[in-house]
Amino acid sequence: MMSQLRLETERYLGRRFMDIRPERSLNVGAGKEKHRRWIPSGAKVVNLDRQAFSGIDVVHDFNSGLPFPDRDFDLVILSNVLEHAPNPFHLMAESARVLAPDGQIIGVVPFLTGLHQEPYDFYRFTRYGIERLLSSAEFEVLDITPLGRLTDVYLGAQGTIFWELVKDGSLRWRAIWKAQRAFNRLFGLKSERGAVGAFCEGFGFSARKPAKRP
Repeated sequence: MMSQLRLETERYLGRRFMDIRPERSLNVGAGKEKHRRWIPSGAKVVNLDRQAFSGIDVVHDFNSGLPFPDRDFDLVILSNVLEHAPNPFHLMAESARVLAPDGQIIGVVPFLTGLHQEPYDFYRFTRYGIERLLSSAEFEVLDITPLGRLTDVYLGAQGTIFWELVKDGSLRWRAIWKAQRAFNRLFGLKSERGAVGAFCEGFGFSARKPAKRP
């Protein structure tokens, strides 16, 4: 089953893509096909990744720069990529370089979530960190949206804490965890409040490269 964060990620990126309707897009760190199903069929998208997954057009390490000329795309997509870049400011600058004037960048970053793709998971970003990244490359920020559910943040932390307590075989903590999960189900925590800015699983963002930029 798709997680709430993945569902909201695909909805966010899909809406932004359809609003922009780019002629030529670059999807950096595109990953496996299941992470690209939100892209409309027939869209002209160049999929770049460090690994040769099915459907990848260019195999290249984006940390060493983007292998495209200046002003080559109308849209750059950075979906769950910036946290894997040792120098996200450099990747953001490269994204701006390959964008045409008035082109846009859209993306998603994690915030209150666990590590993934270790040991290549380096950062978590607040909305202020996203703003700083975008402004460092002279982007005009259009939107920063919290993603995920507040209760998923809570349940994720709760599950991690209890796992640490019960993994040594403690029967007392196992009983407490079982009772806590029953409490969660009883009060329907999985279907409660959506994301809020200070406590969310991630952020979606969009920004524009000013037309006057050389």
